[in-house]
Amino acid sequence: ADSSLSPSGALVTLTAELGEPGSVPNAGNSQLLFTPSGFPSCTAYLRTRAVGCSGLVPGGRYTLTRRRAHAVRHARADRRGTIYVQLPVAAGDLVTLTNRLRRALTTLHVAHLRVDIAGDQTRLKGGRCEPGDYYGPPLSAPPVSAAVGAGIAATGTICPSSGNARGLPATDIEQTDEFSGGQTSVAVPSIESTAPIQDETLYGPFIASAQPGLPGMGGSTIATGTPISLTISSAASGQTVFHAANVDTALGVSVPGLAPGSYRAKWVLKDVNGDTRTLHTRFTEA
Repeated sequence: ADSSLSPSGALVTLTAELGEPGSVPNAGNSQLLFTPSGFPSCTAYLRTRAVGCSGLVPGGRYTLTRRRAHAVRHARADRRGTIYVQLPVAAGDLVTLTNRLRRALTTLHVAHLRVDIAGDQTRLKGGRCEPGDYYGPPLSAPPVSAAVGAGIAATGTICPSSGNARGLPATDIEQTDEFSGGQTSVAVPSIESTAPIQDETLYGPFIASAQPGLPGMGGSTIATGTPISLTISSAASGQTVFHAANVDTALGVSVPGLAPGSYRAKWVLKDVNGDTRTLHTRFTEA
């Protein structure tokens, strides 16, 4: 390899990690004349406190170890060479995947990833990301072609050195671990419905409620049970007149009769990772 500092070139030591024999490849590669082995990698799902790994041997037995508090989980890979286990992962954790021979296959460095979203905005209102790490979904296929190119160099988004996530895309909230190639993923539920609704007119006491959800298959919505707080304030004075820590309950929360006038409602969803989504509505008490 040559460079401006060494025009005549220099020896470069290149090490490539190999997967286990019989492991399922994570993605196909049409440029290869053989079927490659899988590359073991793991993803930490911070909202659900779970870890999934791929590139494994179908039917193989594996162990995931969270070094902090030494939490251990065992799993058998399915026919696609993947496992998914509940593990109380958090930002900054190290999670090691080993096979039945106790060989360490990969160690995931869980990113410091927490976000704040305003309503259905497409950019983050705030939060934190792992400085210098790639932000966005992982590659779904190898960047190959019949011609020599630059691959994925200089593409995508990098978390700034400040670690401030403000302004980053609010979709595909993921970061790639530069050490293992694994992922840290965050999924913030939407506030699907509220009562009262926007611009509703009420008469006397009422029941306040809200429902969070995530997109499911076929256009469905999956309920998440994530707490949503409600703060009601006077539109005229800004004074808070009511607050409830969680209105996502089976019966909702009873709100006593308010004085006639216009009110603002602030709904804040907050999950176990500290991610938030905030929605503002207005209603009138007649």
